[in-house]
Amino acid sequence: MMTREHVVWAGAIWVEKIYGNDGACFIHDRIDTLMHDDDINGVEMWAKIGTAYNRLGAPSSRIH
Repeated sequence: MMTREHVVWAGAIWVEKIYGNDGACFIHDRIDTLMHDDDINGVEMWAKIGTAYNRLGAPSSRIH
C-alpha cells in the first residue's frame, strides 16, 4: 500500500526523470495553476513534491 509519503517521493522522482534540471520550473508552474484554480489540496501536495524534488539533488550528510 502506498502512503502519502510514497506518492510525494514518486512524484518528485517522476519530475526529475521527465524534466531533469527544469523540474523546479515545472513544479512552480504546476503550483501557480493549482493556486489559480483554488485547489488548496493540490497546492499542498505539489509543495511537498517540490521539497522532495529539491532534496533529491541535495547532498546528504548521511552519505560519506
